[in-house]
Amino acid sequence: MCINMAKTIKEERLRWVLPIVKKEIKLIDAAKVCPYGKRSLERWVADYKEFGEVGLEPDQEPNLTKRQSGLKKESLS
Repeated sequence: MCINMAKTIKEERLRWVLPIVKKEIKLIDAAKVCPYGKRSLERWVADYKEFGEVGLEPDQEPNLTKRQSGLKKESLS
Protein backbone atom coordinates (compact mmCIF):
# COMPACT_ATOMS: atom_id res chain seq x y z
CA MET A 1 0.00 0.00 0.00
CA CYS A 2 1.25 3.42 -0.92
CA ILE A 3 1.71 5.83 1.97
CA ASN A 4 2.81 8.94 0.06
CA MET A 5 0.49 10.91 -2.16
CA ALA A 6 1.60 11.74 -5.68
CA LYS A 7 2.85 15.30 -5.97
CA THR A 8 2.40 15.67 -9.73
CA ILE A 9 0.04 14.36 -12.37
CA LYS A 10 2.94 12.55 -14.04
CA GLU A 11 3.80 10.81 -10.77
CA GLU A 12 0.20 9.66 -10.30
CA ARG A 13 0.02 8.30 -13.83
CA LEU A 14 3.36 6.50 -13.39
CA ARG A 15 1.96 4.71 -10.34
CA TRP A 16 -0.76 3.22 -12.52
CA VAL A 17 1.28 2.63 -15.68
CA LEU A 18 4.50 1.05 -14.37
CA PRO A 19 2.95 -2.15 -12.94
CA ILE A 20 1.14 -2.66 -16.27
CA VAL A 21 4.25 -2.06 -18.37
CA LYS A 22 6.34 -4.33 -16.11
CA LYS A 23 3.65 -7.02 -16.55
CA GLU A 24 3.02 -7.18 -12.79
CA ILE A 25 -0.69 -6.67 -13.38
CA LYS A 26 -2.94 -6.79 -16.42
CA LEU A 27 -4.46 -3.57 -17.68
CA ILE A 28 -7.97 -4.97 -17.35
CA ASP A 29 -7.38 -5.75 -13.66
CA ALA A 30 -5.92 -2.30 -12.99
CA ALA A 31 -8.91 -0.71 -14.73
CA LYS A 32 -11.24 -2.34 -12.19
CA VAL A 33 -9.72 -0.33 -9.33
CA CYS A 34 -8.37 2.72 -11.18
CA PRO A 35 -10.50 5.84 -10.66
CA TYR A 36 -9.60 7.13 -14.14
CA GLY A 37 -11.02 4.41 -16.37
CA LYS A 38 -9.75 1.79 -18.79
CA ARG A 39 -9.39 4.09 -21.80
CA SER A 40 -7.23 6.54 -19.83
CA LEU A 41 -4.96 3.69 -18.74
CA GLU A 42 -4.68 2.46 -22.33
CA ARG A 43 -3.74 5.95 -23.52
CA TRP A 44 -1.19 6.44 -20.72
CA VAL A 45 0.44 3.06 -21.39
CA ALA A 46 0.68 3.85 -25.11
CA ASP A 47 2.13 7.31 -24.39
CA TYR A 48 4.62 5.84 -21.90
CA LYS A 49 5.78 3.23 -24.43
CA GLU A 50 6.16 5.83 -27.18
CA PHE A 51 7.50 8.84 -25.27
CA GLY A 52 8.68 7.51 -21.88
CA GLU A 53 7.93 9.43 -18.69
CA VAL A 54 7.59 12.67 -20.67
CA GLY A 55 4.54 11.15 -22.36
CA LEU A 56 2.70 11.12 -19.03
CA GLU A 57 3.01 14.85 -18.43
CA PRO A 58 -0.20 16.80 -19.02
CA ASP A 59 -0.47 18.64 -22.33
CA GLN A 60 0.28 22.35 -22.25
CA GLU A 61 -2.31 23.02 -24.93
CA PRO A 62 -5.82 21.73 -24.18
CA ASN A 63 -7.53 19.38 -26.62
CA LEU A 64 -4.29 18.27 -28.31
CA THR A 65 -2.79 14.82 -27.97
CA LYS A 66 0.98 14.34 -27.70
CA ARG A 67 1.07 13.25 -31.33
CA GLN A 68 -0.91 16.28 -32.54
CA SER A 69 1.16 18.77 -30.53
CA GLY A 70 4.35 17.13 -31.89
CA LEU A 71 3.06 17.51 -35.43
CA LYS A 72 2.15 21.13 -34.78
CA LYS A 73 5.66 21.90 -33.48
CA GLU A 74 7.23 20.19 -36.51
CA SER A 75 5.10 22.17 -38.97
CA LEU A 76 6.13 25.45 -37.31
CA SER A 77 9.83 24.66 -37.72
